[in-house]
Amino acid sequence: MGLEAARPSRRQHCTVHNAAYGWGHSMNIKRGLFRLWIVVSFLWVAAVGFMGWQEISKDRWWIGNPWYEADLIADLPVRCEQARGAKGTDYAVRHAAEPWNRYRDPPQACWYTEDRFRALWPEYKDLAFATVSADLYRTLGWSPRFDGDRFLRTRPIAYFAFIPPLVVMIIGCLFVWAVSGFARQKTS
Repeated sequence: MGLEAARPSRRQHCTVHNAAYGWGHSMNIKRGLFRLWIVVSFLWVAAVGFMGWQEISKDRWWIGNPWYEADLIADLPVRCEQARGAKGTDYAVRHAAEPWNRYRDPPQACWYTEDRFRALWPEYKDLAFATVSADLYRTLGWSPRFDGDRFLRTRPIAYFAFIPPLVVMIIGCLFVWAVSGFARQKTS
C-alpha cells in the first residue's frame, strides 16, 4: 500500500501533507485563493489609500468647512475696474474669500463693507443684501456656493484602489473555472 492509496481524489480539494495529520489532509483551493484575494486586496486598498491620502485630503468632501457656504460674506466684492472711492479707505483689494473662486479670473476683487458700498452705489440702496451680493458675484464670474467636483482627486485614487482587485478577482474566477474543466468526472 503506497502513499497514493491514502490520498483522496483531487476533484475540489488538493491533498497536502500536514506534519500534524500526515497525508490525507485536504485543502479547498477555491477557498484558499479567495482568502488570499481578500488579504491582498485589503493590503492593496490600504496602501493606495495611504499613498493617496495627501491628495484625498485636499478634496472638498474631506475639507468640509461649512462656514464657506453657511452665510453670505459680510463684505461685498466689486471688480476693481469698477471700483469707486479710495483704496484703503473705502475698500480693500483681497482675494476671493471662497477657495474655489481663487482660481477664477479675476482671483481678487475690491471688497466693500455694506454701508460703504451703499453710500458709493446709491442705485443698489433699495435692494436686499443677498440680491446685491448675488449680482456682484455674478458680475465677477464667481459662485457663492461650491459648484465644482467635490471628488476631483478622490475619484481616480478610488478607481486605482478598487478596480485592480476586482480585475484580479474576475481573472482568478475565470482561471479556477477553466482549470475545473480538467477535473476528473465523478464516478457513481
